[in-house]
Amino acid sequence: MNEQRRPTIGYWGVVIVSAALILYPLSAGPAAWFAVRVLPDSSIAAVDRCHTPVIWLMTRTGPTHTAWRWYITRWVDWDELAGRGKAVAPSARPAPGRAR
Repeated sequence: MNEQRRPTIGYWGVVIVSAALILYPLSAGPAAWFAVRVLPDSSIAAVDRCHTPVIWLMTRTGPTHTAWRWYITRWVDWDELAGRGKAVAPSARPAPGRAR
Protein backbone atom coordinates (compact mmCIF):
# COMPACT_ATOMS: atom_id res chain seq x y z
CA MET A 1 0.00 0.00 0.00
CA ASN A 2 2.99 2.29 -0.34
CA GLU A 3 2.18 3.99 -3.64
CA GLN A 4 4.40 6.76 -4.87
CA ARG A 5 2.72 9.55 -6.77
CA ARG A 6 4.05 10.02 -10.26
CA PRO A 7 4.42 13.52 -11.68
CA THR A 8 1.41 14.57 -13.72
CA ILE A 9 1.36 16.18 -17.14
CA GLY A 10 0.65 19.51 -15.43
CA TYR A 11 3.82 19.22 -13.40
CA TRP A 12 5.92 18.56 -16.49
CA GLY A 13 4.18 21.42 -18.31
CA VAL A 14 5.22 23.81 -15.53
CA VAL A 15 8.78 22.47 -15.59
CA ILE A 16 9.06 22.92 -19.37
CA VAL A 17 7.58 26.43 -19.41
CA SER A 18 9.75 27.51 -16.47
CA ALA A 19 12.88 26.14 -18.13
CA ALA A 20 12.01 27.91 -21.39
CA LEU A 21 11.48 31.24 -19.63
CA ILE A 22 14.92 30.94 -18.05
CA LEU A 23 16.91 29.37 -20.90
CA TYR A 24 15.51 31.44 -23.78
CA PRO A 25 16.92 34.80 -22.55
CA LEU A 26 20.17 33.13 -21.50
CA SER A 27 20.60 31.68 -24.99
CA ALA A 28 21.03 35.21 -26.41
CA GLY A 29 24.68 35.33 -25.28
CA PRO A 30 25.72 32.13 -27.03
CA ALA A 31 23.61 33.12 -30.05
CA ALA A 32 25.42 36.46 -30.28
CA TRP A 33 28.78 34.69 -30.08
CA PHE A 34 27.72 32.22 -32.77
CA ALA A 35 26.40 35.02 -34.99
CA VAL A 36 29.58 37.08 -34.71
CA ARG A 37 32.11 34.25 -34.89
CA VAL A 38 30.54 31.58 -37.10
CA LEU A 39 27.66 32.82 -39.24
CA PRO A 40 28.07 34.83 -42.42
CA ASP A 41 26.74 38.39 -42.31
CA SER A 42 23.74 37.37 -44.41
CA SER A 43 22.50 35.04 -41.65
CA ILE A 44 22.83 37.39 -38.69
CA ALA A 45 19.36 38.93 -39.19
CA ALA A 46 17.75 35.53 -38.55
CA VAL A 47 19.49 35.24 -35.17
CA ASP A 48 18.31 38.75 -34.28
CA ARG A 49 14.73 37.90 -35.22
CA CYS A 50 14.77 34.82 -32.99
CA HIS A 51 15.75 36.94 -29.99
CA THR A 52 13.68 40.06 -30.75
CA PRO A 53 11.39 39.68 -27.68
CA VAL A 54 14.41 39.43 -25.36
CA ILE A 55 16.17 42.31 -27.09
CA TRP A 56 13.05 44.47 -26.86
CA LEU A 57 12.54 43.74 -23.17
CA MET A 58 16.17 44.11 -22.17
CA THR A 59 16.76 47.44 -23.90
CA ARG A 60 13.74 49.34 -22.52
CA THR A 61 14.93 50.30 -19.05
CA GLY A 62 18.23 51.27 -17.46
CA PRO A 63 18.72 48.31 -15.10
CA THR A 64 17.81 45.69 -17.69
CA HIS A 65 19.93 47.42 -20.32
CA THR A 66 22.89 47.40 -17.95
CA ALA A 67 22.37 43.73 -17.12
CA TRP A 68 21.89 42.86 -20.80
CA ARG A 69 25.10 44.65 -21.79
CA TRP A 70 27.04 42.96 -18.99
CA TYR A 71 25.78 39.51 -20.00
CA ILE A 72 26.36 39.95 -23.74
CA THR A 73 29.91 41.21 -23.16
CA ARG A 74 30.70 37.92 -21.42
CA TRP A 75 30.26 36.35 -24.87
CA VAL A 76 31.28 38.97 -27.46
CA ASP A 77 32.92 42.37 -27.64
CA TRP A 78 30.22 45.04 -27.36
CA ASP A 79 31.88 47.38 -29.89
CA GLU A 80 32.23 44.57 -32.41
CA LEU A 81 28.58 43.68 -31.97
CA ALA A 82 27.47 47.29 -32.32
CA GLY A 83 29.78 47.79 -35.29
CA ARG A 84 28.05 45.04 -37.19
CA GLY A 85 24.72 46.82 -36.81
CA LYS A 86 23.25 44.20 -34.54
CA ALA A 87 19.94 44.89 -32.82
CA VAL A 88 21.28 43.45 -29.54
CA ALA A 89 23.61 46.41 -29.12
CA PRO A 90 21.57 49.62 -29.21
CA SER A 91 23.60 52.70 -28.41
CA ALA A 92 20.58 54.69 -27.27
CA ARG A 93 16.91 54.11 -26.70
CA PRO A 94 14.47 56.04 -28.88
CA ALA A 95 12.54 58.82 -27.20
CA PRO A 96 9.08 57.78 -25.99
CA GLY A 97 6.38 58.38 -28.56
CA ARG A 98 8.81 58.69 -31.44
CA ALA A 99 8.91 56.19 -34.25
CA ARG A 100 12.17 54.62 -35.29
